[in-house]
Amino acid sequence: MVSARVRQQVREAAESAWDGPPARVFVGVPITDDLLERLSDEYDGLWFEAGNEGEIVITGLAGGSAAWIGFWIASQIQAWIDSGGRGLGRDSSGGYHPPQGRPRGPDLSWLSDATLMLLSEAQMRGRFWPVAPDFVIEIVSPSQNLAEQRQKMREWIAAEVRLGVLIAPDGEFVELYWGDGRAETFFGYDEVSCDPVMPGFVLRCDEIWRR
Repeated sequence: MVSARVRQQVREAAESAWDGPPARVFVGVPITDDLLERLSDEYDGLWFEAGNEGEIVITGLAGGSAAWIGFWIASQIQAWIDSGGRGLGRDSSGGYHPPQGRPRGPDLSWLSDATLMLLSEAQMRGRFWPVAPDFVIEIVSPSQNLAEQRQKMREWIAAEVRLGVLIAPDGEFVELYWGDGRAETFFGYDEVSCDPVMPGFVLRCDEIWRR
């Protein structure tokens, strides 16, 4: 349980996160999946995830270009799955608490059939799945700090995500973070291959730079 003072700090931070940058609150207690789920239920429309030790990060709706970019890319991933890519895609409402990492939620993610087999039906009903997704995408919105988003990508890789994609619409570049530690940057590319993690999947970016 958190104190009344901390609950007030969370309430104030949640109000500022609605239409501002992500807010951070030090709660001084272990950040459990249950605590994050209860806060997410209490503040519908906001996302709560673990930050540094004893810290909660509160993020509002993406808004701006990040909202339609996420929708457009999700349709690309689903089309690839339907054409034989298999596995399962998830949007920003689906979080993870991998054994090697903290409870967090990407903008988009994909899990292979092999990873899905590690989950029980009960676990799949929860908000935070106790595995690392194979593939994640983070979209840098105007209210987010690029350095912090890059650090989040490195933490995804440390949690054993096989491929992370960071999309920076304002900078017109895409960064790929591979499970073996490699990082690549592509400025203004219309397409970026996600092979071999997602065999045959080519991420289209052309519309992002043209709007």
